[in-house]
Amino acid sequence: MEQNGENLRPRPMSESKSEMIELVLPNDTNPLGRCWAPVDALIDLAGALAAHRHSHSYAVTASMDHIDFLVPVHVGDMVILQSSVNRAFIRRWKWA
Repeated sequence: MEQNGENLRPRPMSESKSEMIELVLPNDTNPLGRCWAPVDALIDLAGALAAHRHSHSYAVTASMDHIDFLVPVHVGDMVILQSSVNRAFIRRWKWA
């Protein structure tokens, strides 16, 4: 996508807010009936939605610093994911 003046204007956090709701099904869980790996993918997708709404362009997840699971997610639970872009900057790479 081409970068123009419209894409580079500052945007409020409210323009990037996203919300997803997912139902945890049996194929999303381990033998104990608890969901784990699909939660990572859902978090990544929610972040991508917010990044796309903010940038009006493509975005990738470079890294996640930390994830804490406070309670287990069981079959039949609904997972609500809310995301927004809270900070954005342009990094200029200098290649040696």
